[in-house]
Amino acid sequence: MQNMTRQLESYFSSEGELAHTLTNFQFRQPQQDFATHIAEALNAGDTLMVEAETGVGKTLGYLLPILLSSKKVLISSFTKALQDQIYHDDVNRLRHWVAPDKRVAVLKGRANYLCPEKLKRTQSDAFAAPNEVSEFAQVQAWSYRTKTGDLNELGTLRTRVRSSITLSAEECLGRACESFNQCPFYRARERALSSDVLVVNHQLLVASYLFDSDLRAVVESRDVQLLDEAEHLPELLQNAQFRLFDFIWLKDIVRDLATLVSEIGSEDPLLKRLLQQARQHEHGVARSFDAVFVSNATSLELNSKMVDLLDRSEAMLSEFARTLNPRRQQSRLMSQLLEACAERAAQLQILAGDIENGDQAVWGQQEFDGLVVYGAPSADKEMPRFVELDATPKIFVSATLSLGGSFDFFCRRISRQEIRGVSIAGSFNYRSQVLGYRPQMVLSPEEDHYTTALLRQVFNVLPKKTLMLFTSHRALAEAHRYLVDKKRTSLYLQGDASAQDLIKAFSREDAGILMGTRGFWQGIDIKGSGVQCLLIDKLPFRSLDDRLLVAGSGESAPGDQIFAEFLLPDCALRLRQGFGRLIRSEDAQGLFIMGDQRFWDSSYAGFLQQALPEFSWTADKEAADKFLRADA
Repeated sequence: MQNMTRQLESYFSSEGELAHTLTNFQFRQPQQDFATHIAEALNAGDTLMVEAETGVGKTLGYLLPILLSSKKVLISSFTKALQDQIYHDDVNRLRHWVAPDKRVAVLKGRANYLCPEKLKRTQSDAFAAPNEVSEFAQVQAWSYRTKTGDLNELGTLRTRVRSSITLSAEECLGRACESFNQCPFYRARERALSSDVLVVNHQLLVASYLFDSDLRAVVESRDVQLLDEAEHLPELLQNAQFRLFDFIWLKDIVRDLATLVSEIGSEDPLLKRLLQQARQHEHGVARSFDAVFVSNATSLELNSKMVDLLDRSEAMLSEFARTLNPRRQQSRLMSQLLEACAERAAQLQILAGDIENGDQAVWGQQEFDGLVVYGAPSADKEMPRFVELDATPKIFVSATLSLGGSFDFFCRRISRQEIRGVSIAGSFNYRSQVLGYRPQMVLSPEEDHYTTALLRQVFNVLPKKTLMLFTSHRALAEAHRYLVDKKRTSLYLQGDASAQDLIKAFSREDAGILMGTRGFWQGIDIKGSGVQCLLIDKLPFRSLDDRLLVAGSGESAPGDQIFAEFLLPDCALRLRQGFGRLIRSEDAQGLFIMGDQRFWDSSYAGFLQQALPEFSWTADKEAADKFLRADA
């Protein structure tokens, strides 16, 4: 370990190799300290929590000891965008001059890779919209020149197009598939297994433990896992464990039947009847879903209605399987559709049985990818924590793991055993770099038009470039309507383009307002974008009506206990994450506007205030304007 420490010192010193190799490198003692803690944990095979404040330079700080180590290491990031940045920009650049013999690979979930077999049997006339037909043609052309089959090379694809060229683990035939030797996912998996450093994302990591044995074999081949932006792992694992089922597969059934009608003949009465049934059922499921879950029904009534919905879906699929079985030799797609219907029917039957027997309490939600059913064991049973999923040592890294110097809240969510935590202070001077502004609000956050009232209060304080973070899409839409009417500056709204494209466009302009909800509170890098002001509309509390929250906390826990032990510390960490978007360098200054008066007036205000660094506050618009002019 002493040799490793000396190596790190030589790399990180102001006259060391990093200073001579990397543009704009500056020696930071906190970064070297951070790297030393990572190296010690790697060497000892320890599980460790390391919190490093914004500005420490975490990515370089953990990549260097990983590349110098003899261990096979998995690096997991929260987003696929950060995963690509680590792999393409950071680790490969360092590898060439630190450890050129190291083999580095990247692996994503199956849905990120083209399925050549599914592409072969998908016809352009399976799409009705002209933009989908055009996009599918682009995919076909790209498929001949791509070396990886990673669909992210194409940017954002429409949901219908993407689902027509990708497979889930349940649908994949593996080695039995005719296109197995050309499968991008399995080629990426082979590279991952033979790599020294593997870069994945949290969603894939969680899926590998719970759903996909092919991925689990890759994950468990590592000596150590390093988990960047680790604060997201507990929620991802909880949601994945409670997620039982979705109805996205219905779209695939409809699409495949439409393709068969096109291939075999539009006059085939049997296939036309099945296609009509599938389409009617798809619409019926959406209506039934609303009837089942948008109500004040008891748990027993909800379970009964859900079983009925599953039974009707299972009956339809079983009929499809019986009807298609005599014709399975007509085409490969017919045979695959038959197998998919039979397998899905069996899954529905098992799920309905679990619910009927009282083994599951269920609820449903409309999510971005369709209708999703969640369930929790009816018995008071604790779910496994992330540390308990396997014996691999894990290093949890983030800028926000502790509250008031304590790691207890995060540690409880990832382990039943105590884990050592280390905090690395950054080099930002928040007292001189930040001024807080407190608007004089009359409306409470729950009242109508609160967002409009807040913006009226602060509009004349806003500098040229502002980042606005909202706690709901409703508030985001209300703010957008108000600011559009003002017609004073360019608006960059979450959803109008990808986050990366919005940030790039915002960064190029001298003035503008970048607006987003939860996805913008963390996991995006706005360094260099010129943000002068951060506005947060409300405290980011989760709702006590959130069934996933209640299930994760134990349904018997009273509301005040859930608030004190989960909701309040969770809100404090989310607040820290959002605040971290403001100051991204030692020479930056910014105005921080907190709209929610509970931050000062509530019984828990002191706890939330302690979650943020120390800096001054003002309610004086002239003082805020003077602070911003000093930075101009």
